[in-house]
Amino acid sequence: MTRTPSMEDYLEQIFTLIKEKGYARVADIAEALEVHPSSVTKMIQKLDKSEYLKYEKYRGFVLTPKGKKLGKRLVDRHAILEEFLRLIGVPEGDVVADVEGMEHHVGPETLSALSDLVQFLKEDPKRLAAFREFRARNEEERGEGGAEGGAGAETDVDDGPGAGRPEADDGIGAASGSAGAQAGADQRGGVGAGERANA
Repeated sequence: MTRTPSMEDYLEQIFTLIKEKGYARVADIAEALEVHPSSVTKMIQKLDKSEYLKYEKYRGFVLTPKGKKLGKRLVDRHAILEEFLRLIGVPEGDVVADVEGMEHHVGPETLSALSDLVQFLKEDPKRLAAFREFRARNEEERGEGGAEGGAGAETDVDDGPGAGRPEADDGIGAASGSAGAQAGADQRGGVGAGERANA
């Protein structure tokens, strides 16, 4: 079964809950991802078939070594992207939404490069200070130039077939197939609107 952005979201959340609480219940996952419990149960069954966890009806589930390995990579990927965006001065209010939109489309090599860049900037405060001064000057110039000319215009994100990446074994790149459409479903980056709990 091809891994989808939605599957990654669930695995990331399950791994995080188990790390924080020692267990992950259907109700906890549903609350964290803002989906209906029945959607969680269906996804857990899919993850079981893909051998990311072992599920027994009425008895709960545990992550397999394969699930733990991927879960950790997904959590690490999320953390690297968050740290990178904060480091370069992205407003806090945009960080979470932007990470959710980016994480399913970042390949392993790109993520490795971003991780190295974060380390490079943190190792010498002068580098980071120089970048922030450079960015501040650009922001000031853009502000003086006004909004005309498209400097601050929003652009549409292409979520078409070319937006996804093929799946690598336990890799952290985006999934293939309908990944782009699912990631664009909402800012969860893969938890589709159809899974949302009815109001």
